Amino acid sequence: MRLPLLAQAVYSATEPLAHTFSIVARDPKTGEMAVAVQSHWFSVGTSVSWG
Repeated sequence: MRLPLLAQAVYSATEPLAHTFSIVARDPKTGEMAVAVQSHWFSVGTSVSWG
């Protein structure tokens, strides 16, 4: 898997430091999947793909 160029960029001290955490889970019995995202950014859910 190749990372997008933005993800490969070196952190610059002039930019605000941000953290986002994602968890992906799969129920082995039903095969259902779920995703949780936590971030300090307001309304991060609008940036997370779902469906």
